[in-house]
Amino acid sequence: MKLFDSTATNANADIAMMAKCRAATVAGGATAGSNIYVSFDGLAELLRGSAVQPLAPLAAAPPIAAPLAPPVAAEPKKPTIDITKWPKMDLATFCHQFEVPDMLQDKLAKLGVQGPHVLRWMKDEDLRGEGGLLLGELGTLRDAEQRWMNYCTWDS
Repeated sequence: MKLFDSTATNANADIAMMAKCRAATVAGGATAGSNIYVSFDGLAELLRGSAVQPLAPLAAAPPIAAPLAPPVAAEPKKPTIDITKWPKMDLATFCHQFEVPDMLQDKLAKLGVQGPHVLRWMKDEDLRGEGGLLLGELGTLRDAEQRWMNYCTWDS
């Protein structure tokens, strides 16, 4: 099917209607341009300079300032940690009260962990690498640590 087929059988089709309008426009000799009026009044005087008013002398331009340094994104402030929320507890009491297996307690003791108040400052990578904890042991340990932290803040 042609885009502008004025002989199309479907008279209700938009394309057929557009084609018929186009055919009538072309047959009638009408141009499809728009009428634009441009006025050149005063152009000759402007070019000769007779209509131009002399400009006042320019004031001295202000000195150019040095380019500003790009803004530095401020580091987000870390919330202050109230270490009094989590009191010290020895490792044996922590492991017993929060059900940490004896084998995991032995590994923590070899690392010099005194209790959960120290453990919470240790990174997982260090416990896995230097401490030799398995992934499941680390999960068990962090679970016990979280329960200890929740237990200590119940009164708050």
